[in-house]
Amino acid sequence: MQTIPAPSRDIVSFFRALANIGVKQTMSPPEKKRVVLSNQLFLIAAGVTLSFLPLGLALGTSAIGTVTSLIDTLLLAGCFFLNYRGQYKMARVMGLVVGNSLTFFWVLALGNQMYPELFYFTLAAAPLLFIGPDQKKSLYVLSLLSVVLFFVSHELKAKIAPMILIPGDIALLAGYSTGVLSFITLLSILYYFHRGTERVESELDSERKKSDRLLLNILPEPIADRLKAGERLIADRFDRATVLFADIVNFTPMSGSMPADEVVSILSRIFSAFDMLCEKNGMEKIKTIGDSYMAAAGLPEPDENHMQSAARMALDMQQMILEMARREGMDLSIRIGIHSGPVVAGVIGEKKFIYDLWGDTVNLASRMESHGIPGQIQVSQHIYETLHSTFTFETRGLIEVKGKGPMQTYFLTGSTRD
Repeated sequence: MQTIPAPSRDIVSFFRALANIGVKQTMSPPEKKRVVLSNQLFLIAAGVTLSFLPLGLALGTSAIGTVTSLIDTLLLAGCFFLNYRGQYKMARVMGLVVGNSLTFFWVLALGNQMYPELFYFTLAAAPLLFIGPDQKKSLYVLSLLSVVLFFVSHELKAKIAPMILIPGDIALLAGYSTGVLSFITLLSILYYFHRGTERVESELDSERKKSDRLLLNILPEPIADRLKAGERLIADRFDRATVLFADIVNFTPMSGSMPADEVVSILSRIFSAFDMLCEKNGMEKIKTIGDSYMAAAGLPEPDENHMQSAARMALDMQQMILEMARREGMDLSIRIGIHSGPVVAGVIGEKKFIYDLWGDTVNLASRMESHGIPGQIQVSQHIYETLHSTFTFETRGLIEVKGKGPMQTYFLTGSTRD
């Protein structure tokens, strides 16, 4: 159970503690804010109500004002108690009903001497701040109640004699003070509402940017833009694209003797380096499958140099693995396969998106990798015939490829520009 704070030397801390009465750590941030705001408005209302006590005592007027001020304060204390007991909705409704009733009483008690009905503007605006979306009916009813009471009390006060008489000069000064105070309170509420709106918009923008970054970690930017634009089915055919598969040789048996965090750490470093090489060479990472890596060139935006990009990417990956193995004293090598041709690309899934490729080109690129040799980059004859003038190759000869039969393949060994 929460303890109500005792007054301390630090007045600011004391009032801050009062404003947090009833706040629980398990609450959502919006609900915490509404509880704090309701407490703050109860404090303001209690302060305004208590301000009538010295005025009544100084003027020696009827005891009605003094007694009413004390009753008002007790009722507002009851609103704090309801928050303290967790009766948040009841506290808010009670606070607004009490505020409207008390304002109506003071209008009738003072007549035309002052302008307490101006507080109805504050009371009409207050529900916007601390009544949640689950109490919309209460919000509309209480705001409308304040508007109706403003007009009713304004008409009645001119027709009845005031119960409390205040000398003219003091009444005029008190009337202006009431007007200033009510408008300051109203402007404070509206400013707080405005600041809250700005904060929400800023948070929404921040969350949008965060979700955009997460989406770009999953999908290529042009595809992500199409999804955000509302495109439901994304499927494209590319007549010329190059697909690359890479597999870390013997990583699965090697990882069996490693702690889990070390396995994930090594793969994360390797694949993160591959991601940077993709960006460097104009490739698009498609996915990882265990310790295998798949990338493509020539999509989702067509690129006439897609084969060159994939060849440079493969050579960079090979060099990176060699350097990492030497630097960390690990037995690491990579097997890479490349093939080029038509593919179908698209987004599948609704909750967990993936941008994937299909077609015979994908299957043959996978075969180039799986039928390859550790430490080598195996390519199809189509790749060799296109790139042999700008890259260096070694002939492997005919190999039996599953589902394809005998095929002539080559090992990519370097670039003539090196």
